[in-house]
Parts: sequence; structure tokens; C-alpha cells
Amino acid sequence: MCEVLPSYELKSPRTIKRTILKMYVVVRQLIISYLALEDCRFSITFDGWSNRALSTFYLVTLHWVSPESAKPMSMLLDFLHVFPGEGVGKHCGLALFRRLKSFGLGSRLLCTISDNGSDTIVASKELGKLLYETYSHDILPSSHMLRCIVTHFN
Repeated sequence: MCEVLPSYELKSPRTIKRTILKMYVVVRQLIISYLALEDCRFSITFDGWSNRALSTFYLVTLHWVSPESAKPMSMLLDFLHVFPGEGVGKHCGLALFRRLKSFGLGSRLLCTISDNGSDTIVASKELGKLLYETYSHDILPSSHMLRCIVTHFN
């Protein structure tokens, strides 16, 4: 029972998570429709996070310059869960590829930006290879990959 609002019943964490996921299904379709109208190329930034229990996820943000306003735009695109362990970089690259493809962005990716973690470097290379094989043989598979300059020197 909430003391500030006695008539309000607090929701459990599972209920809150389930509600967010239901909302995301609707919002995701709106994002796909919106991005389809943007006549431009996109870049993504992704980084992995984990807790002490080794529960990991990758945060994927999307960046572009709006053709209408010429302003830089960004949005949180998605969270990817990739099981830790052997081959995590390749699994992450495949997950990124599938996610970008599902948003209709696979053929419109300009570059990926990540830190210098060995898993993110492998993920970027795997993503580049999959984009090369699926969409364009005009580019080198690794030409999409940039590393964050801040983490490069740390």
C-alpha cells in the first residue's frame, strides 16, 4: 500500500516489465514507419553492459542527420540480450544484423561505433560481413566499423 496515495496499488516488477514490453511492441512499429520515411543513412552506437551475475545486454542507439532540419538526431533503438561465453562477439554481430534488418535499416547503415572491447570489435566485424553478404558487395566488410576515440586511448 502506498502511503502517499492510499488507494493506489503498487505493481510488481514483473507487471511493470510486461507492460513496458507490450508498449514497446506498439512503439516499435511506429519507429519502423517513421524511419522508413527518413531519406538518409544511419549510424549505430552499441555497448555491452553486465552485472555481477553476468546478466548482459547491449544498448543500441541510432544516429542520423534529419534531411528536413539538418539537425543531428538520436534515439534509443533497442536492447539486445546476448548470452555471455564463447563466441559472444559473433552472436552480438548476428543479433545486431537481425535487429537492423527488422527495423528496415540493414541497407542504410553508414557505420557502427563501439568501444574497444574484444566482443564489440568482433561484433562490428561480423555485422560488416553480414551486411556485405546481404546488401552490398561494393564496400569492404570492415568499412562500417569505427571505435570510440575516448576509449581507444584509455
